[in-house]
Amino acid sequence: MQIDDGGTFEGGAQWLASVGAEWQSDLIEFSVRRANRVPTFVPTINETFAFSGRTYDNVTFAIHLSAGTNEPNQAIVWDYSYTNPEFFDAQPILHIVERGDDVIGVLNFSTFRSALGSVVFNVTLVDDGREDGGFVAEEEVSRQHTFRLFVQPEVAPAEFSILPFLEISQNVGQRTIADFAFNILSPQAQDFEFVLSPVGEVLEGPWEIEGLFERFDLSRSGVLVFETNPNRYGRFALQVEMVFADATLEQDNHLLREFTINIIQGDPILNLHPSRPVVQIEESVADIPQTLPQFFVIDNIRGLQDRTFFILDISEPGLFASGPLIENDGTLTFTLLKDRLLSSQLVVQCRQPSIAVEGTLVVSNNASLEISIFDRNDAPTLSIPSSFSVVENSGQQSVAGFADFSLGPVDEQWQTAQFTVTFTSQSSRLFVLPPRIDSSGTFHFTTADNEHGSATITVRLRDDGGTANGGLDQNVEGPLSFELKIYPLPRILEVVPRVGPMQGGSLITLQGSYFGSTYSRCFESDVYDGISVTIGGRECSNVRYVSDSEIQCLTPSGTGSPDIVVSIEQGPLSRSGMMSEGFSFVLIYYAGFQGGLGGGYLGFGPSEDDPGNFTNPGSSFQLAETLFSKSVDTIAAQGERIFVGGSFAGFGESDVNFVVSWDGVRTEPLAEGLDGAVKTLTLYGDMLVVGGSFQKAFQGRGSVVRSPGLVGWNGTHWSTVGQSMWDGSVYSSIATGSKLYIGGQFRMARSSDYGGLAMFDGVQWHSLQGGVGNGRVNAIATALEDVYVGGSFVRAGGVAVQNIAQWDGRQWHAMGDVNGDVYAIAVLGEFVFVGGDFSAAGEQEVNHVAYYQQGRWYPLRSGLDGPVYSLVSVGSCLYIGGSFLAAVGEGSAAGINYGARWCVDLAGGEEPQFEPVSGLTSVGPVRTMASAVGQSVTGFDEEVCPSDQAAIHCEPTPLMML
Repeated sequence: MQIDDGGTFEGGAQWLASVGAEWQSDLIEFSVRRANRVPTFVPTINETFAFSGRTYDNVTFAIHLSAGTNEPNQAIVWDYSYTNPEFFDAQPILHIVERGDDVIGVLNFSTFRSALGSVVFNVTLVDDGREDGGFVAEEEVSRQHTFRLFVQPEVAPAEFSILPFLEISQNVGQRTIADFAFNILSPQAQDFEFVLSPVGEVLEGPWEIEGLFERFDLSRSGVLVFETNPNRYGRFALQVEMVFADATLEQDNHLLREFTINIIQGDPILNLHPSRPVVQIEESVADIPQTLPQFFVIDNIRGLQDRTFFILDISEPGLFASGPLIENDGTLTFTLLKDRLLSSQLVVQCRQPSIAVEGTLVVSNNASLEISIFDRNDAPTLSIPSSFSVVENSGQQSVAGFADFSLGPVDEQWQTAQFTVTFTSQSSRLFVLPPRIDSSGTFHFTTADNEHGSATITVRLRDDGGTANGGLDQNVEGPLSFELKIYPLPRILEVVPRVGPMQGGSLITLQGSYFGSTYSRCFESDVYDGISVTIGGRECSNVRYVSDSEIQCLTPSGTGSPDIVVSIEQGPLSRSGMMSEGFSFVLIYYAGFQGGLGGGYLGFGPSEDDPGNFTNPGSSFQLAETLFSKSVDTIAAQGERIFVGGSFAGFGESDVNFVVSWDGVRTEPLAEGLDGAVKTLTLYGDMLVVGGSFQKAFQGRGSVVRSPGLVGWNGTHWSTVGQSMWDGSVYSSIATGSKLYIGGQFRMARSSDYGGLAMFDGVQWHSLQGGVGNGRVNAIATALEDVYVGGSFVRAGGVAVQNIAQWDGRQWHAMGDVNGDVYAIAVLGEFVFVGGDFSAAGEQEVNHVAYYQQGRWYPLRSGLDGPVYSLVSVGSCLYIGGSFLAAVGEGSAAGINYGARWCVDLAGGEEPQFEPVSGLTSVGPVRTMASAVGQSVTGFDEEVCPSDQAAIHCEPTPLMML
């Protein structure tokens, strides 16, 4: 059995059946014959020109010649024929040549000088695939291609002829006439085309020449393909023109040729259709008779004909009160029944007698028409607020009932509202999700985080009732706009000062933005109200608007470092901004030397982590963000402003020269500082008194105040304190009323009466009976008229003493011996507490801290294991600072690094214990402390806590005996 390659064998079951039932098994041999593929080529010309008496070589007429797919070894040749052989002086030859990667067909020929006309070539490509070569021979010949060669004299004028008369029947469709044009000559073989001239004449019939032909194509070889438009008939005189591609060639009358065409009238094509496919009648006028003149139309019909219209079907006859009827000219009349919101389909046909076959009819196509009653859509109405406001970071918002709208009368409430919402804004980041209004009128939008501003939002309402027959589906008010305002939250960027006493009353300035302006409030005013400030949830008093970026208030009482919140109430909107840990309420300031960092430190208590409460503040310390180059040795608190002095010349990267002021935010030098260390700071009236080991104070711009050991600062300038000059150093000072006491190791210049101690009454300096001679005063404390001094000395006036003495305003009194230097004194009620580097006072073993009462010394518990440098009494508590690490003999409670608190139990309960000041372990020894709430200075039998005001650490109860 043989199968051609690429073929398929089918019919196996029938073949097996033909073998017979007795067939058991056999071998079947299949062989596959290679089928010869058809050769192919691509023609490149359909027409070409040549001149008489010329020879032409290698005129390309075909490219891409191939013997067939996968048959590269077969030979191919041209098989061809041609007309008018008398035009050539030798037989034209068709060659196959290779040109680059392609195989092409070329023509060589030579024409006689007398040759004139056209030659038709018919060519096929043949390969040598034969039966004996294993190929099937039927596919060895390509498809035939025909092209035409026009031969004319080289200088011949343009010429052509056409048939003078054509006659066809009406509506016969497309026709082809092979030699409609002949004797075609083009000068110098110029490219040209034949066109039907718009100039002509109607000899007979109702139709104009324009639109006579659907198609009229006359090729350069003279073949005419044409088709008249439907139903055209008559007799027409027409012209064909030869038009050259080169417009500069002279074209005279002999390039126009006339012919007459007679189109014999026959039966027309009745293409019937209504003027419009749907007729809608508004319900309000449905019962009025309707007349639609010449509504049904037959295309391409001229003149009145004897035709009749028939209504073949009416889908809803109940819609009509009368009719419908169609007159012979296509006019439609009918009357509808009111209150019938229906539609009806009409099927219509037209008929007229045949011209061609007497007694028969010409029938049109079936045309459809829909007639319906409609209710015109009424426009919806819309109202929206002129503005809407939210606050920054409001997030997702849904405002029900925002759009007040109506979709029309009751019978249109089934419709659905569709809102188109657009917006413009100077900020492209206002919204995470753009504003929209849903079909219920709810306004939705989602604000972006930390974005504020305004957007103009434009809304248009559309219903789905449509606009047919003049209906209105958009709100009659047109686009409506409103302003969406996103108010900024107030922002607190800085608080000045950031520290203040626990009892409150500090005037603080909040610096930030959006506290009150035309932008942040949407109205202009000199003063904006509705502002409140809370610190730790407690209201600030005397809140005052300064500007959009600044407000002031007086702090409430409090503890710790709570958050500050600014709230703005404006109508229904409430917005607030917060600064975490924005203000610190301080009871005690601590300062000293931070060994690990090699510089001085400053801090305060109670801390944020252990604030306690107002009546029992936490015994804790919080390091301030300060960095002094060396030790801090003295501090003085003036409300929320802290003055700091010591051995440091620098703060951070700035030169401050031993003394600065600090408010919790800013650290500022006092002019250009001093030329030596500061040891003591005291507030005396409006003056800060500065004592230490220096000679000069620098005003700035080269100005210097020479005042060794003591100088005053009035907030802007340095000055001497009184008229006296001192020789030496001032280590301690205290002010009580109009009196200022200073102590140290100094003498007044040119006088020996001031031995390390002096009193200033606001006018002049006074000696306290010669002071302590050659000794050194490190600490001074007062209680009413009594003055207690401590240090390193053995005489006070003419009285023998040991490192501590009492001045009663008239004379000195000994207080017993203290066997080491005294660095700190504090008075608490009738008790005088002393700290320093000593182990005995009077006859008592005391370990660095003791108290004195009614002429006797007592240990404060078992004392501490290291020197005490500072004592501060606040209420019924004593704060102790130094370089100690533990309380002596306290067992597991002995760990008290650098700071301790000891409070009197006014209720008479358990014996007071040392409490550690937590947080000091990581810093270093405490060199100095200062009370932020004012030091208690009381005498015998006086109350430590006044009964007419709230107090810290105690109730208003008399101090009890220890």
